[in-house]
Amino acid sequence: MDSEGNTPLAICLKNKNLNQAAMLIRKGVQHGWVMEDGQKDSYVQYALKTLPVGICFMLIDHGYPLGKAIEEAQDFRPVLLKKYGM
Repeated sequence: MDSEGNTPLAICLKNKNLNQAAMLIRKGVQHGWVMEDGQKDSYVQYALKTLPVGICFMLIDHGYPLGKAIEEAQDFRPVLLKKYGM
């Protein structure tokens, strides 16, 4: 963890190190938070706020639980439901 309490996956997302982020998700990392400027966001919430939308799809495609993503990103829910055929 870093000085803000970020996990390795959060650090990868903050630094846009997406290959390593995908590897961590494939290895089973699914839950956690990104802390930035005193704001606490889930991985999906952070990705939606600060990264291209495709990163959220990458997280899900590499094993981030779809149900959890839908729960965490209510405003993005219709897009997720449409893309993943629900």
